[in-house]
Amino acid sequence: MQLMQKIKQYLFRHQPHPKETTVIQLADFCDVTEASDTTEIQHGTITIKNNRVVVKNPGPLGSFPALTIPSNQQIHVLIDGKQVVGKHLVHEGHTIEVRTNPSPPSITWSSRISQDMLNVFFTVHIEKGQEFRLKETDEASRNVHLELDSINCLPQPLTQDEIISALEKGGYVGEIDEVAIHELSLTTETTERIVVRGVSPIPGKRGYYELVYSEKDYDPLHRHMRLSTVYAGAILAVLQPELPGTPGRDVYGHAIPAPPNKKPQSLGPGVILIGNQVVAKRSGRLVYTNDLVDVVPELVIPHALTPKDGNIEFDGDVIVYGSLEDGCLIRATGTVTIHGNIYGSTVMAEKGIAIKGHVIKSIVIAGQSQLIYGNLLPQLKQSVRQFHLFQQEYNIVLEQATKRVHDEKTFGMIAHVLLRDRHPDLTTHFQALLEYHDITLCTSDALYNRLVHELKAKWIGLGSTQIHLRDISYVGNLLQEYRNYVELMKSTGVAHVKAANVTSSSIRASGKVLVLDSGVYSSSIESGDALFVKGNVRGGFLTAKRFIEIYEFGTPFGTETSAKVLDESGRIFIKRRHPNTLIEVGLYRNRNLLNETNVNFLGRAKNAHC
Repeated sequence: MQLMQKIKQYLFRHQPHPKETTVIQLADFCDVTEASDTTEIQHGTITIKNNRVVVKNPGPLGSFPALTIPSNQQIHVLIDGKQVVGKHLVHEGHTIEVRTNPSPPSITWSSRISQDMLNVFFTVHIEKGQEFRLKETDEASRNVHLELDSINCLPQPLTQDEIISALEKGGYVGEIDEVAIHELSLTTETTERIVVRGVSPIPGKRGYYELVYSEKDYDPLHRHMRLSTVYAGAILAVLQPELPGTPGRDVYGHAIPAPPNKKPQSLGPGVILIGNQVVAKRSGRLVYTNDLVDVVPELVIPHALTPKDGNIEFDGDVIVYGSLEDGCLIRATGTVTIHGNIYGSTVMAEKGIAIKGHVIKSIVIAGQSQLIYGNLLPQLKQSVRQFHLFQQEYNIVLEQATKRVHDEKTFGMIAHVLLRDRHPDLTTHFQALLEYHDITLCTSDALYNRLVHELKAKWIGLGSTQIHLRDISYVGNLLQEYRNYVELMKSTGVAHVKAANVTSSSIRASGKVLVLDSGVYSSSIESGDALFVKGNVRGGFLTAKRFIEIYEFGTPFGTETSAKVLDESGRIFIKRRHPNTLIEVGLYRNRNLLNETNVNFLGRAKNAHC
């Protein structure tokens, strides 16, 4: 009731003079809530629609609305022509102008040419623009904070005609990709397409040697088909001519030459081109690849070898897919590979021997020339040295004799007397050369045979009574020539021997000897380098120049077994050594009476420090 009284007094109060100001204190009202229950106060509002700010004034008791304007480069607000930021009270009488700063979209293009000059790449570069609008309010409000909504906008796309016109201005010619141009005209983002294509050159076809020799057999060692042995004079391949390529054109219309054709396969030293045919110059194995046509000195025997096949002598490599039966002989200047066993046969090769199986009662020699000439060279050097001494003294005596004697028959006795009385060692050395008999020297060394023939004819026996100056000069030149030849042969690469087992056989090699299976039994093995036996050595004699390694040496029953390393700096290693076995390094020897393990036997100088 008291509240109602106060309201009546306020409503029917005396109206003051217009210049007077009436201040209404909130304390005049005891309970605002109770007052609002009976009378609604109308406040001013702001509504944002269609990018416009709409202001509505308040009622008699209401307050004016407030507009908050952000400090933003994208928006400028002017109230009655004055740009403002921050919070401001507004009413219907204000002129509110909102200005935005949109970023316009852009579209550009560029073109580039591929490195091979065969493609034109056309790129459409699009940068999207932005437009700004006032964010609308859901309902009228007394306090409004201006916010912006951004809207992406796209530029006007390039038309297909514009793209084609740009290509024509660039001077491009070739095949136009209409699908790519259509895609570029519709794109809404930066896009690159190939729009013009030149004409690629078409490669030709290389000339090549077409194989006409087609006999083949399967090589289980290399697991591929290989051609069998061919013989000298066989027609192997025919030259097929090349086909030229077709030139192309770049995107400017310029000609692009076709790439040059590759040359035909190279021809190796084992073949010759006669007309358009490739012919074998020698017997051997045909090699036919994308890069080479050749006949390598290789003889392939696809079966076991028996004496009925005759002796095999070949200038190159020999491969036997089988065993060698009793009485076979193989001699090769290259390598010999046996995919089987050797029984009672002889195998000799200059560059190495590999036997996949057993060696039984056979002779195996690898690097025979090195072994022979290595032993012959010291004797030959001594002969040359003694001959030079003889020749010097002969020249002195002959010069004195020509001043006093004019009978040429007497001159023939000068050399005989010097050999008998002054140089008997030279005769001894010549006799040693004659007695150095070896099947290889006698059958294949023509220079050795010439030297032997000359020594027998003039220097040994009665022939020495008719040695003249021309004979001495001839033998001197022959000795020096043969010495150079022997030194060259001795310097060739060493030859190795590999075998699974060796029984009652003889093996000699200028290089290493490897026995890879159960071992060596009652055999003789000589190596010019090192000897390795992974299994047992029971009976026999082993010799190596530098090193010997054996797993088990000798037998529990004391079977005579020995091993020798020639170099004093060499060594012998034995994993398990039985009694009564002899080992020797240099000049130092050792025979044991008890079992030993991990024996590392060195030469005399090294053992002195052990």
